[in-house]
Amino acid sequence: MLEERCRFDWYQATVPASVPLLEMLLDERLPSDRQKEDGKPANSFKKALNWKSKETAEVYAGMMWGGVNPHPHLTGTGDSGELIAKLLRETFPDHRVARVDVAIDMRGDGLFDDLFALLARTSAKYRNLSGKRILGDSPDDGSTYYLGAPTSAIRVRLYEKGKQLYKLTGDPVWRMFFDWARLEIQVRPQKAFKSEAASMPPDAFWGCAAWTRDLARDCLALKPEPVTMKPTRIADHERAMRALAAQYGPTLLRDLARRNGSVEEWAQALLARITPAESREAA
Repeated sequence: MLEERCRFDWYQATVPASVPLLEMLLDERLPSDRQKEDGKPANSFKKALNWKSKETAEVYAGMMWGGVNPHPHLTGTGDSGELIAKLLRETFPDHRVARVDVAIDMRGDGLFDDLFALLARTSAKYRNLSGKRILGDSPDDGSTYYLGAPTSAIRVRLYEKGKQLYKLTGDPVWRMFFDWARLEIQVRPQKAFKSEAASMPPDAFWGCAAWTRDLARDCLALKPEPVTMKPTRIADHERAMRALAAQYGPTLLRDLARRNGSVEEWAQALLARITPAESREAA
């Protein structure tokens, strides 16, 4: 049930596709026990639809559309976060990300307290970074620690997942998982970074700030590359190259294979296609 790997636990994006097409794809991909019902639109959208579990009422995904917004807005939560991310990245690579939550689940005696100490130490290290711990009414209710402001573009959560499920369900089976801790980073991309985020792997979001890179190193033994969330000339170029690779990479590789893998011949042919004739003649 637990995987010690980073994965999307929430994936929310604006998608350049028609509502009927997205609805059809979600009907095909979401769990078989789903049921659809009208949702509550927000942020100037006029209509909303949710896909829920018939048995538990858990929301798998939601879609909003209409109003002044030219494209529908899609959200996948929980286990469906990974599914929605995969669907959009494979089918609509030019979608724009509004929010991602990247989670990793871990187990171990005293693990939550160890991770809490590392997060608290990080909070003390960075002057403008504050943490807040919320305790349950009893030790069995578990606790949650937030690092970063609710309005911030980046926020980290640590909570006792096994205890949370025990409180929600009352099922004693979850008492065997009281050592289950979940660490999450929530990122709300802004402006041009919304497009770049659409191709970033889950681990990479830990690189969005110096303090999150510290946490990735100390808590997860990860070394993510620094990610620039604010547009720069270099970042804009890299973003364009990533989008090109994501959308046309397979086609370019097939064309290279047609030329028996000769990179020089392939590059010359490609340049001939994209360079205006007058520029080639002038050269």
